[in-house]
Amino acid sequence: MTHQTTKMGRILKTSMLLLMLVFLIGLNGCYYYNVTSKTKITPEDIRWEDFNNKYLILHSGQFAWHMVLKSVDSTVMKCAISELPANHKMYLSTNPVSDNRFIKSKENKDKYEGDVLNEVHIYTSGMKKSSDTLVTVDFASIQKMEIYRYSPGQSTASHIVPIVVTPITIAGVITLIIALTKSSCPYVYINSHNNYEFAGEIFSGAIYPSLERNDYLPLPGFEPSDGNYKIKIANKLPEIQHINLAELWLVQHPLNSSVLVDKNGVVHSYSSPQNPESVVSAGNKDRQNLLARIDNQSFLFDEDSSATHDTCARNSLVLTFNVPAESDTGKLILRAKNSVWGDYIYGEFVKQFGNKYGYWSRKLGRGNPEIPLTWKKDQAFPLMIYLETNNGWQFVDFFDLAGPLGFRDMVMPVNLSPAIKNRTASGNQVRIKIETGYMFWELDYVAMDFTPALSSSLIAIKPSSAISESGKKVENLVAADDHKYYEQPEIGNEVVLDFPAPIYSQDGNTTIFLHSKGYYVHVRHFQNRPDIATLETFRIPGRLSRFSFDRFSADREKFSAKYPTSPKEQQ
Repeated sequence: MTHQTTKMGRILKTSMLLLMLVFLIGLNGCYYYNVTSKTKITPEDIRWEDFNNKYLILHSGQFAWHMVLKSVDSTVMKCAISELPANHKMYLSTNPVSDNRFIKSKENKDKYEGDVLNEVHIYTSGMKKSSDTLVTVDFASIQKMEIYRYSPGQSTASHIVPIVVTPITIAGVITLIIALTKSSCPYVYINSHNNYEFAGEIFSGAIYPSLERNDYLPLPGFEPSDGNYKIKIANKLPEIQHINLAELWLVQHPLNSSVLVDKNGVVHSYSSPQNPESVVSAGNKDRQNLLARIDNQSFLFDEDSSATHDTCARNSLVLTFNVPAESDTGKLILRAKNSVWGDYIYGEFVKQFGNKYGYWSRKLGRGNPEIPLTWKKDQAFPLMIYLETNNGWQFVDFFDLAGPLGFRDMVMPVNLSPAIKNRTASGNQVRIKIETGYMFWELDYVAMDFTPALSSSLIAIKPSSAISESGKKVENLVAADDHKYYEQPEIGNEVVLDFPAPIYSQDGNTTIFLHSKGYYVHVRHFQNRPDIATLETFRIPGRLSRFSFDRFSADREKFSAKYPTSPKEQQ
């Protein structure tokens, strides 16, 4: 018996105790909320129609006040502030990545803590007081705005029997229970104010050596501390991680612009992303408002109607964009992530290999990478992008897997020329289709930018040190794209990397990305015999999506309690 197997056995035993604990906690009335965070606050955000219906809390340094908005213009907002009551002091510090617990007391309504669900927190680096109760806040000084919302998935899971805490739970996915069966990738944390905050996952889906790939993870708001950027890469799951490269990319670009790096390592600037004129799902439902802003209110690609008309059970959205007269290219910008449900479904698929899983995994790992890549696209596991032309829908490219634990901003350049016809002086319209398997992705925001590329400069920074949890120095293993790998074979392995912060011009903006390259291998010990007949069906394009739809539909009531489907039609 290997050390890894022995360790997994201990974790499984521990998980049973945790399951019992979850049940006991549920009896005490545990509820959860999550946090939607937004930076670069504009007057439009403050004019949000529901803004003044929320309980507003203004933060400055270690202090916080109740805030009532008095007026807002293009550069500042004026507010009245007062001392916070006790029931709004309970959650001034919160976890922005995973769900947070609050107590809903049934015995004493005066202690009901659900007031947290109505809070909006605004963080400023400075404000001007005109009196003890009146302040002026410059928009340039606002660091972020956080909105607290009820988390139905985690709250439901805490109130029902332990069997419900399975890999399909939508919330609390960074818990040990989910980690026991999750099929993810290396976790990345950034050091902020001496605390490590979850930032995302890297090279998701690169589960064989043949699928090793580059990844460009955006790190918004990442600031150096004591002259260094500090990052942690950790193995939290039963897998063996092979990290080939880890370096920081600092991209300098003009003010009033943003940048993203596409999957090929090309930097794209954008400064005026346009929402689509219409967004229509395969079920002929209007989803425009759902995707108009970054708010964690996502389209889940979960409509039944598309499944009844398509044997592949795929889901899609068709977006119509107005293209300026002078433009024949666009930059498609998305904020999305893989779903926990999709992760669970892939895990159910590989179970069909049974005790031959290791042999199958090693064979694919040594083979032609085009074979698993083609299968992945045939199954619509990535986000597939199409452009409507005179000859029908033309495939453009795909967004590779991003992992299920956090949303990621992504960009794809699109040549619009094949779709532009009968151009007028005012421009034209094009249609883009986004397609994926049933409930494989969550899409929060979509837009297209038509502005010309702006000049930018890129500084690549190698780690000055990389120290593992055992104290081993491994910077020589991750400093270059070569055949040297830093390996993380066990749960709990991690490396802390220091990157020296360069001195650069302050004339524009600087956006930071983690450029990494590598792959990981799942550790699975299935005892069942392979189900060859079922596996043969997965040669059919779209079979994985149909498998997902059939599995969810078979027990929709049970699964819906743990994985809510798309928002109701009033949205």
